[in-house]
Amino acid sequence: RIQCLGEISSGISHNFRNILAGIMANSELIQINTEKNSDLKRLADDITKLASEGSELIADLLRFSREGEHYEQKVYNLTETLEEVGKIISTSFDKKIRIEKDWPENVYIKGNNAMLKQVLMNLCTNARDAMPDGGMLELQAKTEHGKIEVEVSDTGVGMSDEVARQVFDPF
Repeated sequence: RIQCLGEISSGISHNFRNILAGIMANSELIQINTEKNSDLKRLADDITKLASEGSELIADLLRFSREGEHYEQKVYNLTETLEEVGKIISTSFDKKIRIEKDWPENVYIKGNNAMLKQVLMNLCTNARDAMPDGGMLELQAKTEHGKIEVEVSDTGVGMSDEVARQVFDPF
């Protein structure tokens, strides 16, 4: 079953990567043709960046489907990742959800930026879904004793005992 899922995800990933390449190419054409319209150029920049991140996510999916392949890790500024996630959720989440953000100015870590960003977005999306009537979502990071701690918390309803028992089941 797992092998079959890997093969399916590999095929889907390949096709989706082709779609993202088309989006990126069209976005770059918009950037070239809208140099005088800074708002439109900024939106095209955002589209290109998000499509590129989608492409990275697809590459991660492909690596996952190929047993034994390792994820690339490099040093990057965690603060920039948190700011990007904060910007996305601030602009896309319902305004009934108050978003609190708190992190140091520069925190360098070694890891896979795309994977961490995806985890943070998933946690924030889960938090949003747990607060259909609004609430508070906190995204924080702190350094303590040479370690970095990132926390996503919310005032949502939480999960039932049944869901909690299955939270780590793969599918």
